[in-house]
Amino acid sequence: MATRIYTGDAPAIAQRTRITLSGNPGEAADLTATIGRKSITAEAGGEATDDTLATLLQAMATAWNDSDLGELAEVTATTGSLLDGTPYLDLEADTPGVPFAVQFDAPHPTVDVDTLQLGGPGQNEIQQFTIDPAPTGPAPAGGAYTIQWDLGSGVETSAAIAAGASAEAIRNSLVSGMPSLSLADVAVSGTGTTEEPCVIELQGALAGTNVALLTVDTSSLTGDATATLKVVQEGGKPVADTLIVRDTFTAADGTELASRTSDTGHNWQKQSGADLLIRNNRLVHSGDLNSTYMLSAAHGADTVVKMQVVLSGDAGPQASRGIWIYVRSTAVDLTGDYLRVKLTKDIGAATFTLSIEEWRFGAFATLATGTGKYVSGVPYDITIRIGGQQVLVDTNLERVAAWYTPVAGSYYGLQLNSYGDHQLSVDSFEIHSSKESDEQWRLFTDAAAGTFALTSPAGDATGPIDHDAAAATIKAALEAIYAGTWTVTGTGTVGDPWIATAGGAMAGTDISEPTLDDTLLSLGYLVDVATLQEGSGATAEQWQVIIHDATGGNFQLSVLGQQTMDIAFGASAATVQSALEAVPAVGPGNVTVSGAGTTGDPYLITLVGDLVGEAVPQLIAHNEDLTGPASITVTQTTLQNSRGPQHWDDPLNWIDATTGLAGFPTTGDDVVIEDGDRDRSLKYGLDQSAVKLNSLTISSRFESGAQIGLAEHNEDGGYHEYRDTYLQIGLQGDARIEIGAGEGSGSSRINLDTGSDAVTIRVLQTNGPAADGVGAVNWIGTAAASTLLVVDGFVAVAPLAGQTASLERLTIRQGVVTLGAGATVGDGSGMAIDKSGGELIIGRATIRGTAMING
Repeated sequence: MATRIYTGDAPAIAQRTRITLSGNPGEAADLTATIGRKSITAEAGGEATDDTLATLLQAMATAWNDSDLGELAEVTATTGSLLDGTPYLDLEADTPGVPFAVQFDAPHPTVDVDTLQLGGPGQNEIQQFTIDPAPTGPAPAGGAYTIQWDLGSGVETSAAIAAGASAEAIRNSLVSGMPSLSLADVAVSGTGTTEEPCVIELQGALAGTNVALLTVDTSSLTGDATATLKVVQEGGKPVADTLIVRDTFTAADGTELASRTSDTGHNWQKQSGADLLIRNNRLVHSGDLNSTYMLSAAHGADTVVKMQVVLSGDAGPQASRGIWIYVRSTAVDLTGDYLRVKLTKDIGAATFTLSIEEWRFGAFATLATGTGKYVSGVPYDITIRIGGQQVLVDTNLERVAAWYTPVAGSYYGLQLNSYGDHQLSVDSFEIHSSKESDEQWRLFTDAAAGTFALTSPAGDATGPIDHDAAAATIKAALEAIYAGTWTVTGTGTVGDPWIATAGGAMAGTDISEPTLDDTLLSLGYLVDVATLQEGSGATAEQWQVIIHDATGGNFQLSVLGQQTMDIAFGASAATVQSALEAVPAVGPGNVTVSGAGTTGDPYLITLVGDLVGEAVPQLIAHNEDLTGPASITVTQTTLQNSRGPQHWDDPLNWIDATTGLAGFPTTGDDVVIEDGDRDRSLKYGLDQSAVKLNSLTISSRFESGAQIGLAEHNEDGGYHEYRDTYLQIGLQGDARIEIGAGEGSGSSRINLDTGSDAVTIRVLQTNGPAADGVGAVNWIGTAAASTLLVVDGFVAVAPLAGQTASLERLTIRQGVVTLGAGATVGDGSGMAIDKSGGELIIGRATIRGTAMING
C-alpha cells in the first residue's frame, strides 16, 4: 500500500485515432460517426468503384471538418493511404491532453446505382460546302451547280442553283428538287464561298438523322481561263566580259617579242617570218615577209566564250600593209582549227578593210549542227582600233563568224605583214571573252481543263498542249517550232510555272516569243464538303440498381430531386416502377423497370416517354431503412491515447510519497490531492471504479480553478458534456473521504461517485459552487451505509435529474446542503439528519427516520 500524491506534471499529448474500412461498398455506402449523443453520416456518392472506400472516408473527413457541432470542432479529420494502398481516416484532438470518444459504424446494407446510359437530346446533321475557283482564278461568272444527297431514300438532286445564289435560294432549290425535304426540314446559311461557306442543317422530320456526305456538281458553272507567257530574260545580252590576253609591249628597245611575257603572263612563241622587235614601246615589223607569233592562254576546257579582239597600231601610208589575228587550237600546226581575220589598207585609202580571210574549223560546213566545239549563227565581235579610230565589224563577218569553245591551252596569234622598207607598228594587242544571255520564258495557266497551242514568229505551230502538261511535253513542243535545244522545268501553275530556257543553236540569241492560243482552256472549281456535326437520335437515361446484403426493411429512390415512398426490400420491378411513377417529376408512362435488384438480376430503370433525351442527374438510392449485415467493416485503432496533467489515469501525474516514483493510484492506496496552485484540475480518465482506495484526502489548498470532474454543459464547445463528469472511485473497508482540510479556500467543483461502496465523507470547507444548481462538492453513491458530515461548504447529494444517492446519516454543522430528488437519507430505524447549523435544501429527497433540525 502506498500514499499517492497528485502532482499534475504529465506533459499534454494529443489523442490520435485511425479508421480503416473493408468489405463490399456499394453505391449508397454510408459511414456514421457518433460522438457523445450526436452523429454525422457520410455517403460515398457516385458509382461504386475500387476507390469507393477511399471516397467514403474522404466524404466523412469533409463532413466532419465542415460540421458546426461543437464536439467535432475539437477534433480535425484527415485522410491518407498506407503503403499497401489501404485508405484511412485519422482523427486528432486539436488541444493536446483533451480526449475525445467516437464510435464509427457502417450500419446499413449498401445499394449500388450505376449509370448505364446518359440521356441526351440527340443532335442534327450539319454539313457545309464551299465552291472556290482554281488558285488565282476568277469566281464563277455564271452558270449553275446542283447538290446530290442521299437522305435515306437514295440519292436526290436539287434544282439548279445559280452561281452566287443566296442561302434562301439554295434552300429553295434543295426543297424543290429533293422529295425527302420540306422547308421545315432544312435550314441554310451562307452562299458557298470560302469567306461565307454554305451551312446546311437537317431538322424537323429529319432531326437527329445521320446521312451521307452531300456532293456538288459544278460542271455547268462558267468562267474564263487563260494561259500567260512572259519573258524572264532576253537572249543575246552580254552577261560577262573577261580579259584573256593583253600586251602593251612595254620593254627595252630591241627586245625580240619571243623573249618576253605578255602583260597577262603569257609567253610569245615565234611561228615564222622575221623577228618582231619592240621599239619605243611598240611592236614594229619591217621588210617584205610575214611575221607570225602565237601565245598560249589557258582556258577551262569547254568554256564557251565569244571573242573580242582589240588591236591598236599604225599600218603606215603604203599599200597592202596587213594585220592578221588568229584563234587556234594548236600552236604550230596550221592545219588545225583556226580563224584568221585580215585587216588591209590600200594606197590612198582612208580606212582599213576588215574581212574573214580564212577559216579552218574541222569542216566548217558542219557547224550548223555543231561539232561539240562550235555553235553556228553567233558571230565573233571583233573590234579593231587603229590610231584611236574604231573600225566597225561588217555584215560579212557578222554572217559567218561563230561561237568558239577553246580547249585548255588554246593559242591566240598575231601576224604582221609589210612590203619593202615600210614598217607596220602595233601599240597593243588584247583578246577578251564574253558570254551572252540565253532566252528564258515563264509560261503558266489558271485552267483546270482544256488545251492551248504555241505558234512561233515563223508560223510554226505546236499541236494541242494539255493545261497540266509535263515539263517534257513543253520542251518537245518548243523544240518542234524553234531551233536548238530547250530546258523546261515546273508544272505550269501560277505557283510553279513552266520555265523554258533556250540552248544549243539558240543559246545567247534574242528569240521572239510565240503567240498563245488559250481559247480551248476552261476554269475548274474546287469543292470542299465537310460534316460539321453528325446526326444522332435522342438517348434515354438508364440506371441499374443492386442491393447488397440486405435481409429486410425498406429503401427509397430519388430522381430529379424528388424521393419515392418506401419500397420494400425484394419488391418486384412493377412495384419499383409504380413508386417512381408516383414521383411528380417522373409521372406515369415515363419510366420502365425490370429485374429484381440483385447482383445477378439488377433493377434496370429506363426513362421513357416525355423524359427520353433529357439529361437527368444520377438516380440516388437511400439505404437507411434497410436491415441486415453491414456491407462494410469498420476498424477503429487508437494510435495515441490522450495524456496530460488533467488525466487521473496518467501515471506521470502521481508520485509515491515514500519512494518518489511515479504511478497512478491502485487498490489499497491512500490518495492525497492538495496542490492546486497551478490549476491542476483532474478532468479526464475519471472512471476508476475498479480501484478500491483506502482513503481519499482533498486539501483545501486544492483551490481556485482546480477541480475534479467536468460541468454537465461544455461552455467552450456549446454542447452537453459526453465525457465522464464524476470521478468514479471505489473505497474499501471503512474508507474515508476528507475534503477541505488545511489552509486555503477549497475547490469549486469536486464531483464524486463512490458507487456501491460504503463510505464516510467529511467536508470541512469548500469554495463557492462553479455552477448554479449544484454544490462545490457533488456526490452520488448507492451504499445505504454511507455517512456525510458537512462542517462547512456547499455540498449537493444527487443534485441532477437521474442521479441517485443513499445515506444512512447526514450531519450538518454549517454550510449549504442540497438533497436532490434522487437522494435518500436514513434507513427508517433512527435519526437520519442531524442539523445544528447551516442550510438544508431538501427538495423532493426521501427522508427515512427522524431529523433533528436546529439552527
